[in-house]
Amino acid sequence: MKNLAESVNIEAAEIMKIFQWKGTTDQLTDEEKTHLKYEIADTLIYLFYMCDQLKIDPVDVMKAKLEYNKGRHWKKDKE
Repeated sequence: MKNLAESVNIEAAEIMKIFQWKGTTDQLTDEEKTHLKYEIADTLIYLFYMCDQLKIDPVDVMKAKLEYNKGRHWKKDKE
């Protein structure tokens, strides 16, 4: 399980690396978009492997989290 958790983190870091040094309005190149798609896929693959190991339905936990988030107050809501 530890290796899966580390792998998720490594792949998520690869996603962040694509955006490193970009401004908030900078657009991704076609090459960067393709790279981003692959890194998102890698991250999801490891997350799904983790869900499988834990016997967790990823769709169920996403639905539960979205429902939970409906009751949260985000910083932007307070402005």
